[in-house]
Amino acid sequence: MNERIFTVFAWLMFVCLVTMGVVYDGVADVPEPVIPTHRITEVEVTVVWYDTHAEATAEYNRRYPDESIDEIWGFAVYEDFQYEGNEDWFTACEIHQVRPVIVDDQDTLTLGHEMLHCLEGEYHR
Repeated sequence: MNERIFTVFAWLMFVCLVTMGVVYDGVADVPEPVIPTHRITEVEVTVVWYDTHAEATAEYNRRYPDESIDEIWGFAVYEDFQYEGNEDWFTACEIHQVRPVIVDDQDTLTLGHEMLHCLEGEYHR
């Protein structure tokens, strides 16, 4: 009986440690809170796919020559506006990034990150 309890306990500890390692691996040392510059109710999204990070980086540097960077995973270009007499915001948004080829890889996570920019603006430093 005690051996079975120990086995179950050991298995649960293993699962917890593996889960913590996977979760921690994708998180910075100090998690950064999402602080939106806007919250919109409608968004029109266009996605521009690239084959390589070098292509996405070249497009970013072409658009923003004053902010030249060595490598980028993706970026969002958006414009916020309101219709006259309407309180709701509308955003037209373009996401530029490498097309994901593996489920839940960095490119897939980047797509969600850039989509959040479309929905909530400049939410991080």
